Amino acid sequence: MKWKENLSLFFNELKGMPSVVESNEVSAPAKESDVEIIESQIKMALPPKFRKFLLESSAGIDVDWSFSDGALIQLEKRSEWIDYGGFSFHMCNFLNENPQFSDDFEPDDYDAEYRPEDLLALMSTENGDQFAVTLTGADVDAIKYLSHDLDDIHLYKVGDDIESFLDNYARIGFVGPEYWIWEQFTNNRTTPIDCKSQKATQFIDAIKCGRRSLGSFADRVGNP
Repeated sequence: MKWKENLSLFFNELKGMPSVVESNEVSAPAKESDVEIIESQIKMALPPKFRKFLLESSAGIDVDWSFSDGALIQLEKRSEWIDYGGFSFHMCNFLNENPQFSDDFEPDDYDAEYRPEDLLALMSTENGDQFAVTLTGADVDAIKYLSHDLDDIHLYKVGDDIESFLDNYARIGFVGPEYWIWEQFTNNRTTPIDCKSQKATQFIDAIKCGRRSLGSFADRVGNP
């Protein structure tokens, strides 16, 4: 459960910037009976690592923070600036996030491309994109990003499994969570979200320094 430690570490470091924390809550683990209800509703078993996560770690996360007083961080001149982060998923909302599992759902061509049968969406971002866990196949347990516009980031793997995904994403405070923010931490889209990437190091160091503008900071530490 390293991700919980990483999240606590991030919020401790966030004190170096003017900021507001709206929520920082981690739910208790789920009961076996509750997981079985979800599996009966989607008519398949949850992938092993994800199932274990729900039963042993948490059935939900609710994080919401933002910089205040005009503070923001921009890691390089052409990168998207960062001023908030958040992540909110709850096992009880899975069916709301996944209408394809409803008995009266009638998929169209868009649904077939946006909602492959082997994915279970966990949460939605403000712009309507989603994070999802892979249910079956060679990539089982991987966490992927679903773009509602079917942008080229659609189905990008943001984590090998829920634990590694949260370990890395929590360390940088669930920045975004829309993709044009978190993609800065994927080593130019060659890896899942990586909290040890050069950009992540710059971001964390900037928070520690209490920097409101990173133009001079980025030049000082070097851009990739």
